[in-house]
Amino acid sequence: MKPLVQFLSAVCLLTSFASSADAAFFQNPKPIDWADVKHQPAIVHVEGTRPEQLAPGSGTTGWAKVPDNLKRLAAVVQMPLSKHLGVAEYRVSGSGWAIIACNWDYQGNQSGDWKKEALSESNLISQGWRKLSEAELGGRLVKGDGRVQTVFIKKLERGEEGRLRCNKYDPPFFIVGSAVAGE
Repeated sequence: MKPLVQFLSAVCLLTSFASSADAAFFQNPKPIDWADVKHQPAIVHVEGTRPEQLAPGSGTTGWAKVPDNLKRLAAVVQMPLSKHLGVAEYRVSGSGWAIIACNWDYQGNQSGDWKKEALSESNLISQGWRKLSEAELGGRLVKGDGRVQTVFIKKLERGEEGRLRCNKYDPPFFIVGSAVAGE
């Protein structure tokens, strides 16, 4: 009986080592290549939005703070045409990098059943989105209304489409780099 206990102990030890090694790998992925993100932006169409330069500005509908690495991208953000859009329905017509910014602060009651389709941070990660830290971004992304955004990145493929929601009124904001020839 003793050899079986030793064997099971060894299996448990190896399993916990493998799990901690896997966790370390996913917690410390390779650094973001911001030049690649800028020069290989996805071409994404998001229903009910218009592209705008992602830049700090005044007013509650713009951006109070933009992190350094997003500024360097000369990024474009898809801004909703209606303040109550809440959803990002997207189609990818050109493969490349896309960033989304989400906020899970309270934005109103649960009427309208929007909560049923709202995605959590872990839902987005399970769909292949990688959460970016403030250190990776070079600061915080903050909307003009003071809402701090949680930022994710993913390489999208042509033909992909989907529907994302993280809150009642604010949709996940799609952001792409601005590829400029000769830079």
